[in-house]
Amino acid sequence: MASGKDRDRRGRLHTSEIIRAASHPTRQLILKGLKDKDLSTIDLERQTGENRYNLYHHLGVLVQAGLIESQLEDGRAKKYRLTRPESARETFFQFERGELADPSGLARILESLAAALDEPIADPQDIQSVTIMLRYSDE
Repeated sequence: MASGKDRDRRGRLHTSEIIRAASHPTRQLILKGLKDKDLSTIDLERQTGENRYNLYHHLGVLVQAGLIESQLEDGRAKKYRLTRPESARETFFQFERGELADPSGLARILESLAAALDEPIADPQDIQSVTIMLRYSDE
């Protein structure tokens, strides 16, 4: 049985994997596309402009990090979707300036973060995106 210390270390390692996986620009495009609907590899190829070899590499990194999952459709076409929060132990959200329905949304997130940290966020007007990751307990 793993000790609490081992579990915490593995959790941190997995968290860094997720951050690394989600931080690559191509993988951010993939995640952004999957936010609205499930997409096939052909759809994702068009969206990202990546060749099939590179696309499969990026998809593999996202699957291994637990951010997306795939399913076979019609027995041969693979479709990808974001991992459902109820099945994930970790979930992340990405907020982009200009893509939120409410233009003040990013500012409110930054204000809440500053309040939680009890310190100001440097140059909040220059921040273009915010990524938040939630990690759930194992119990």
